[in-house]
Amino acid sequence: MSFSKEFLGGITSGASWYPIYGGMQDWNYIHAGCFELTLEVSDNKWPAANETGVHRRIFSSDNGRPLPASITIKGINYMVKVGRDYDRLLHPGDKYKVVATMPGYKSKTTCIRLDEGLTTVDFVLDPEVTVKGNVHECNCGSNNRLDLVKFLSGGHWEVYFTVIVALGFLLLLVQRTKLNLSKHSRSVVPKRPAVV
Repeated sequence: MSFSKEFLGGITSGASWYPIYGGMQDWNYIHAGCFELTLEVSDNKWPAANETGVHRRIFSSDNGRPLPASITIKGINYMVKVGRDYDRLLHPGDKYKVVATMPGYKSKTTCIRLDEGLTTVDFVLDPEVTVKGNVHECNCGSNNRLDLVKFLSGGHWEVYFTVIVALGFLLLLVQRTKLNLSKHSRSVVPKRPAVV
């Protein structure tokens, strides 16, 4: 930017270039008494997606659907969360190791050399399969026990909480009923036969 004709010596007052109201600079100045300095490295703020970087999708090998995975570049401490597609801006002319990760799936890594322009990389991740102990398949026509174990280990905390509250209420009700019965049995005096 020091060669810019717009900014003499590459320096400008940010507000005279483009004003931003309610940004981090305002917040830090008002709430923390700190001054902020922004170093602009280029006057091109939004390079076209086809100019630089890597992009595309991450799919599951078992059903072919896109995954909400993550992309990282080895040596760069930043993760890009993937929605339907991912875009990762990178400096052209360098080599990068691109890693796709998703919990429950095996990570995959590929090496790319970024020439001028966009590089397209699709990832297909394989589900992780873990086997603990000896597994014998039972074709009994019922998987109820397995479904119950999956349900209980699935983090259904609202169900657990509701069951615990209901059990606590029932326990309180039973104790209260026992207490009332014991008071009632002590206060009952045996009837004497009436003499006429």
